[in-house]
Amino acid sequence: MTENIAGVLNGKAEFGPRALGNRSLLANPLIDIKDTVNKVKNRQKFRPFAPAILEEFVDEYFEGPTNRYMQYTAKALHDYKSVTHVDGTARVQTVHSESKSILRPILEEFYSMTGIPMLLNTSLNVRGLPMANDHEDGISFSYQTGIKVFK
Repeated sequence: MTENIAGVLNGKAEFGPRALGNRSLLANPLIDIKDTVNKVKNRQKFRPFAPAILEEFVDEYFEGPTNRYMQYTAKALHDYKSVTHVDGTARVQTVHSESKSILRPILEEFYSMTGIPMLLNTSLNVRGLPMANDHEDGISFSYQTGIKVFK
């Protein structure tokens, strides 16, 4: 099942409470992959995952406040369980067309392949350990988890 998950370690590391695309673990929301990602990250099962979505599609999939930094919860208008909390909400990250992050072209490619403009996005780390920051951290993460990390 880990073939539906990939790590991204690209460009400058972001600063703040959320993974915004440069140090991210991305997964296919079309399958229920929460348990697999939780196992990889050694996380509790109840913790929600956030969707990163192409900004121009956000109103088709979510209702309520959203922004580029996953600061708000919005009601899901879809049934992709991997990016929706048990209460039907999600902490949405919109990725705008001028984004400098590698996440934008990744989302565009996933959309062109599937017709779905979003991916599960979480931080590139294992619980209790810091975020992967450099090439060596990416190699270590891959070795620990079996997940391919792309630079």
